[in-house]
Amino acid sequence: EIENSSSGGNQTNTVLNINDESLWVGGNFAINVSDTQSLGFTLYYTSRNLQRGFTDQLIGATNSRTTTEEKLFSNNSVIYSLGYYQQLSDYWSWGVNARLPSLEISGRGSYFRSDLNTATSGVPVVVRRDNIESETRIPIRLATGIAYRIPKRHTIALDVSYHGPENYEDFAITEVSDRIEHVPTYNIALGAEHYFSDKFVGRLGLYTNASSTPPISRTDRRYADHIHMWGWSANLG
Repeated sequence: EIENSSSGGNQTNTVLNINDESLWVGGNFAINVSDTQSLGFTLYYTSRNLQRGFTDQLIGATNSRTTTEEKLFSNNSVIYSLGYYQQLSDYWSWGVNARLPSLEISGRGSYFRSDLNTATSGVPVVVRRDNIESETRIPIRLATGIAYRIPKRHTIALDVSYHGPENYEDFAITEVSDRIEHVPTYNIALGAEHYFSDKFVGRLGLYTNASSTPPISRTDRRYADHIHMWGWSANLG
């Protein structure tokens, strides 16, 4: 992302680059405890790699100031969830799932910042920290759903999920860390499936994806994006 602006004879150039990748690999185990009830267990290994860099340059009539920052870290965690399903009748069923907070395995990162202000001196002020202990926490998630199904005809399902709060520093050194905050968040998903014949089926889904980060209210700290979303999906098969 590149931003350029001019005001009062000053010119500002900002270049921002963020690469945030996560990999989830896991498996699950389920067992039928009766003809109408099932239990499930899912275990994930997650790996997250983040690299963020920006350059901010303010050019005035007689001086300039250039700030460069680069932050990167890699984290590994384990996440597990428990599920329960019950067939209430020939038409109704329901289930519940609990994804517990992540368990940190390891996390390390580094930070670099250079601030050069020609109005004060020609020597940049450099902050460099290597091999810093880092952390990524994934909040708890609770979900429940109910479905109405007429065999070989159609199914309607509704899910409600809750994402719990979380608040932590991503680096062990406060000087170079960012405070990551998640607020309690609810989402819903509604889906329908209809068999037009034994071989032709249509499906439609609607869902919300509310932001778990707080609104941006201050300019003296870095905030995550706060964007509420919703979506839909459909297919014929």
